[in-house]
Amino acid sequence: MKARFWQFSDPMSVAKWQTHCSQPKKSHIERAFSEFKLIAGVWNYLNDPGIQDKLIATHKDIAEWLVKFEKLYRKQYQTKAMNLGDIQWRDFMAVYFQAMVRFSKDWTDMRIRNLREVWTERLVQLNMQYQQALAASGTRLAAQIQTQRYAVLKNLDDINKWDTKFELRTTFDEEIFQRE
Repeated sequence: MKARFWQFSDPMSVAKWQTHCSQPKKSHIERAFSEFKLIAGVWNYLNDPGIQDKLIATHKDIAEWLVKFEKLYRKQYQTKAMNLGDIQWRDFMAVYFQAMVRFSKDWTDMRIRNLREVWTERLVQLNMQYQQALAASGTRLAAQIQTQRYAVLKNLDDINKWDTKFELRTTFDEEIFQRE
């Protein structure tokens, strides 16, 4: 999953999402939440202090290499300083991680909207069936539909909780690349 974000590749294709996540079925919402957990896991991993130490160390190694490269290049070709390691690389990494966060949030926001639409539509259907069952004095059928309505309402509540959770979990302090 992490590699997919590095490449700005969808965590799950649209076709796969439609096949496995976008119907008002228990298995579909569970699969969708499982995907959200994997995405949140990427950011939990990247925000782990030990992993951030490794990211910073690698970042500094690359910046130092770029500084050396620029010095050698400028010896051979008299050009003005480009600040590849000191400025350009730092800025690139900060912007790159901002883009990764935005990409994962946008992808998840789109999928959460899809889930809300699917499950809201299902709730509307059940509400109509419930009213029809009550009108027909089908209290037993109405009770069964009511149980389904409660399940759908719980799913909609869970979708809202994931939306909030994901917004809190999908963060990254890209300023770590600007520090010495």
